[in-house]
Amino acid sequence: MSDNPSAGGHGSLRGHAAAVYSTAYRRRLGRRRLVVGAADRQSPPSEGGTMASSNALRGATDTRSAVEQLDLEQAQGDPLLGRMVRSLGRVLDQEYASFSVPLAHGIQRFIATYGFEVRDSDASQSICAQAMNVGELVCVPDLTRDERFARHHRVEGDMLLRSLLAVPVYSPDRCIVGVLACAGTAPRQYDNGQIQDIRDHATFIEQTLVLRAAAVRDSLTGLYNRRFFTEQVDREWRRANRSLLPVSYALLDIDYFKTVNDVLGHNRGDEILKEIAGVLSRSLRRAGDTVARYGGEEFAMILPTTPEEAAAGRLRQILDSVEALRIPHPHPEREVITLSAGISCAQNMEQAAGVDPGLLLEQADVALYAAKKSGRNQVNRHSLLEGAGG
Repeated sequence: MSDNPSAGGHGSLRGHAAAVYSTAYRRRLGRRRLVVGAADRQSPPSEGGTMASSNALRGATDTRSAVEQLDLEQAQGDPLLGRMVRSLGRVLDQEYASFSVPLAHGIQRFIATYGFEVRDSDASQSICAQAMNVGELVCVPDLTRDERFARHHRVEGDMLLRSLLAVPVYSPDRCIVGVLACAGTAPRQYDNGQIQDIRDHATFIEQTLVLRAAAVRDSLTGLYNRRFFTEQVDREWRRANRSLLPVSYALLDIDYFKTVNDVLGHNRGDEILKEIAGVLSRSLRRAGDTVARYGGEEFAMILPTTPEEAAAGRLRQILDSVEALRIPHPHPEREVITLSAGISCAQNMEQAAGVDPGLLLEQADVALYAAKKSGRNQVNRHSLLEGAGG
């Protein structure tokens, strides 16, 4: 077992996805030049959605957990996804194209767009969300003649949409995680070749999402890796500053883990890391909660909108849950595997304005050291504007 969790390879994975996309796209363009105008001779495409096969990401049981597992909330602005959406609009000669996903609280987030700009939309007012809820291919030659869409404000109002072609985008477990759509301002009969085009683009997006998620995940535990966590620290700090809400950061470490590896071996050590990662994952309660493998046997958490007392209580519950696993420990001072934790909290963001969020991680590390020095299997906390405390 390596002491350094997988940091992911954004560059190499992105390069691989781009190469796959470029090759398949050129092949598809060549084929489209031959089949345009010959749609009547083609057999209809299957109605099932396309899906990238992968064993790397499993266990999502519904759309929301799949969106979180694929890290789609943070995918906005991804250049490769943007390139695919622009390609779709151009290949199908449509004024508009988009890839969007559902978030909590009725939000439809537009990850990439072509022909218009929008970040988030009320899902109840989004024609893309409406198309996604159909759960299968949506092909509408004239939106004004389809009762599902005729009264929509994008049809009657600002964009004057008339034609729509949309397909679901799936997770590896075949949960719908979003919708790929294109639309035009004139009625249009989409032929089978054009329907296959949008399915092909959906496939490319599904493959890219799997590769993108793998690049921010630790390969052993499935938790986020350190690089992603560091980026998320900055994001949550900025959000806390905007909203003037508290934010807590925590570092956790397995007590005497070196003894586990030395006595039981690295394979058993890996198994224990995965068991503890499962406890940490199950402890996440709200949007923005983040847990990562931070080092060999060290984990890190972000708890937005969570004041110090609440954060300490949650960490104590996590430590109790790990101890309740009753995993035997070979160290003479431990009967079972336990964790120690340090917390640093910014309670008052008005006073904390201008502070580097890295300071909170440093103070969480100091608190973790104090917890270990005080006997382990305990939580030590440190408020940003106060001293350390048990």
